[in-house]
Amino acid sequence: MAATATPSAPGALPRRVAALLTALALVAGALIMGSPAPAQAARHPACAIVPDAIYSSWVNPLASPDGPYWWVGSVARDGTNAVSRVDCRSGEVRRVPLGGPESPDDHNATAIAVDPDQPTLLAVYSTHGLLTHTRFRWVDRETLEASEEQRIEFGARVTYAQLLRTDDALLLIVRAGRDWTYVVTTDWGTTWSEPRLLTDGTDHPGMYLLARPGYGDEGHLVSLAYYAHPATLIPRNVGTATLDLTTGEITRVDGTVIGSLDEPGGPALLPEEFDATVVPIGSTRVRLHDIARVNGAPAVVYAAWQGTATATYRYKVWNGARWTSGTWGQLTGRPFGYRYAARYVGGAAFIDGGIITARQTPTTSTSGSWTISYLRCRWGAGCTTTNSFTTSRTAGRMVRPYVVYSETERLVMLLAVSRYAWFTDYKANILVRTRPAG
Repeated sequence: MAATATPSAPGALPRRVAALLTALALVAGALIMGSPAPAQAARHPACAIVPDAIYSSWVNPLASPDGPYWWVGSVARDGTNAVSRVDCRSGEVRRVPLGGPESPDDHNATAIAVDPDQPTLLAVYSTHGLLTHTRFRWVDRETLEASEEQRIEFGARVTYAQLLRTDDALLLIVRAGRDWTYVVTTDWGTTWSEPRLLTDGTDHPGMYLLARPGYGDEGHLVSLAYYAHPATLIPRNVGTATLDLTTGEITRVDGTVIGSLDEPGGPALLPEEFDATVVPIGSTRVRLHDIARVNGAPAVVYAAWQGTATATYRYKVWNGARWTSGTWGQLTGRPFGYRYAARYVGGAAFIDGGIITARQTPTTSTSGSWTISYLRCRWGAGCTTTNSFTTSRTAGRMVRPYVVYSETERLVMLLAVSRYAWFTDYKANILVRTRPAG
């Protein structure tokens, strides 16, 4: 059956919960506005800190602009989902707890959708393959009151949540069982369509999908990346395609249509139908960090390594005739925690005409300092560092940069990770800062 949800009546939040929200807001404000730790605050210029919060690479969007504010989604160390309203003018953070506490897991972060014409935002969160439904709540953008929890049933165990907004609809993509599946709402979550298959994972379970919309005139064009875990031997390519939200068509870089969201049951795409954008050679492993539109086509930034060697950053962009690449810098030092931890929590993201990266120095250490660098790129001809800052060893690892655009500025999010032994065993805060557009 199509999922149905009913908003809670205004003012339904219990008084004791409202009091708790106020207390949390005061605590968060104190963390931001109080006397900073001398070495740490000087080394990461954040406008605000969202405490006890982590996010996942495959939950999108993790943040959204809302007038003078930014909303940030997260999951806490104890598994509590939350959205936080951040005011970079004052440093105030007001946190709204949602579902939980559940089993802690950074896969279960919160995706956010904000529509200026809607009084509520949508906050969507899943569990890591434990339940067959995704959950969501409406949160009043003024009062910060949250509705009762709603459910969307997919009929298979669900992980992740990615939201794409058009002028008149909202698309939710999740991994359900082996497949990536989507549902659509045209009434801001009151009712949802039946689930349809975006990708068919019958022969390739555990594949990742990353969907990132363009900005401005390309806001209706969504860059898709479809790829496997680094430990997977087949398939090893990173495939890309473009989803046009105005037509529903999914195309390769040469314009070939490989599917449509309007197909009965969905397009059910296979890995080989995507453009083979990154093709690892020999024993090379690949970890995708971000996808965005460059030169009118999807572009990717990723880490590549062999065996236990230090990884390097690479990018691939389309120059109108072929895929071109570039390499610069080392991603991290030796991995810490479990085998692929360093590749999980290093990170790079596209920002305007360049990239923001996180890397560890010295690269031979598991506990060295971490440097965040902004690079301006001439695609295919290299990147030049324009700005950077470094943490002290005691400030934790500054990793997983994530960028969200508004008309006037860019929100840059970083994780300050003091522990990452496993995706269920972590301790982190989210650092938030803004940069002017361009």
